[in-house]
Amino acid sequence: MAVVRGILDLLPDGRARVFLSFDLLIADIGSIRILIRDWADRYADPDRELRPIGLSYRDYVLAARQVRDTPLYQRSLDYWRQRITELRRRRSCPWPPIPPR
Repeated sequence: MAVVRGILDLLPDGRARVFLSFDLLIADIGSIRILIRDWADRYADPDRELRPIGLSYRDYVLAARQVRDTPLYQRSLDYWRQRITELRRRRSCPWPPIPPR
């Protein structure tokens, strides 16, 4: 199954319609909106330069690591670990055991 799929539908009046499908495992909705916005900008003006991103993947990784050191991250992690335990008690199909940490 494709994680990104595009279909071009040619309409009877000579116009075209583009349909896009993104698997949310590869991008969040905010990123998809940016991609579509930039695509629309380039479509409207092919010579227009794209906006600079301003961040590198390295910047993202470093920021994500910093978040892990916050109390909010720890509270969220604790909440979801507890929630998984509760959901597994109610399960109707088998789940693999949670590996010990």
